[in-house]
Amino acid sequence: MTSIAITTAATPAKAALARGAPRRKAKAQSASNAETSPASDKLASKPTLPISKAALVIKLLSRAKGATVEELIAETAWQPHSVRAHFSGLRKKGHLLVREQRKGGDHAYRIGAPASDAPSVMHISEAAAEPVPADASARTGA
Repeated sequence: MTSIAITTAATPAKAALARGAPRRKAKAQSASNAETSPASDKLASKPTLPISKAALVIKLLSRAKGATVEELIAETAWQPHSVRAHFSGLRKKGHLLVREQRKGGDHAYRIGAPASDAPSVMHISEAAAEPVPADASARTGA
């Protein structure tokens, strides 16, 4: 029967670490690199954070023409029910969500006061499952 010896230290560096040899200090190298690079390079090379999907939705809904559910789906890669759930969250946070019908028949949603008092303009009420016409919400005080 042949026995095989298995060793875990395949390289000399791993063998030195296994014997308890001291490790190199990485701080000394990074400090010397920091001294040679100017401060303006640090500011220019700093990556910007990506915009969140929730912030993107608010940005699109804040436009004068608003956004349709299909536009929001295309920008965020969310499912339709996720977009509608986000609408609910925006209402809970105190945003006024307005639904308007575009000329093509699509409904656009936007944040803010309605552009006109047309019958097609509807405020989406949190308490009601169905949209409430804009003129009805003004009469009831909702």
